[in-house]
Amino acid sequence: MKKAITVIVQCATIIYSTCCLQPALAQYGQGFLSGIYQSGAKSAADAMRNYYKEHRQLPRSTTELDDVLCNVYAEINGGPPNLIATPITTYNDYRVLGSLMIKYDPTVANAPVELWRKNPPENWMVPGGKIVILSDGNSEFINWCATINGAPMLDENNHCIFTVGSLAPAGTP
Repeated sequence: MKKAITVIVQCATIIYSTCCLQPALAQYGQGFLSGIYQSGAKSAADAMRNYYKEHRQLPRSTTELDDVLCNVYAEINGGPPNLIATPITTYNDYRVLGSLMIKYDPTVANAPVELWRKNPPENWMVPGGKIVILSDGNSEFINWCATINGAPMLDENNHCIFTVGSLAPAGTP
């Protein structure tokens, strides 16, 4: 009887470990959690569009970048950030609030989008699990999500997934 119970426990352990464990870190951001990050990226793009509607340009100064970070944070988390508990910090040229990063990057204007989809810029490496927003300070932005290794998420064809926003009014050069 003791042998039968041991076999049942071993089988239950095998079933549990193959069916019920959390996804491996290698799948973080690319697989199971990609929907969460893509939803956050959509909120980031919406915040950039709203900022442009209100200011007729995209953020460029530290104050403007921080304003967008707080708006995106509020949209994703259902309320404004507690900047005492979660202050805005700096990472290289980025302003950072929780899982959000933003920076002024004039190279976004007239970006070679198709080239970047196949081969993203080398400087698109950030801490893993971040939603990244790049603003040209005028009317164009790009946002993307970083996987656990800090590189942009890729689609099934191994191409970089990112959103490009070009917000100049029709007829504007």
